[in-house]
Amino acid sequence: MNRLTTNPFGGFTLIALIIILAVISVVLMGAQSWYANHTIRTKIAEALSTADSAKTAITITCTEDPSIAALNNNLVGYNLPTSLYAKSVTLSGSCTSPIITVLTINTGLIIDPTLTITGGNSVENALWSWTCASDGLDIHVPNTCHT
Repeated sequence: MNRLTTNPFGGFTLIALIIILAVISVVLMGAQSWYANHTIRTKIAEALSTADSAKTAITITCTEDPSIAALNNNLVGYNLPTSLYAKSVTLSGSCTSPIITVLTINTGLIIDPTLTITGGNSVENALWSWTCASDGLDIHVPNTCHT
């Protein structure tokens, strides 16, 4: 007795279709997770970018008067730019060690992370350096802001 091993109708078998659907499902689940993390990371990066003008304001103010011991938004002349993802940007610290605190909002996380940017300058060449830390997960914050 001869048995036919191929589909006489020339189509796919039901098992082959089920396997293809299972593979596509796994790929789509991974892509959805990646997209969600990417979206959150983009929102947090946008909130972090609101601190750029604060860095500039601190740099200018402290270059003019490096003896300032207590920085604040009014002293530096900083107002929060319009942002969907930054609830507030607060300046503190002194000219030798300024601190910028960014409270995020609407990031898609249950608890929106707080970004803390600390600065310092080299008196010899007047170069400012800034470091960033976050209380959020590393996968949700830009690479420059891991704790």
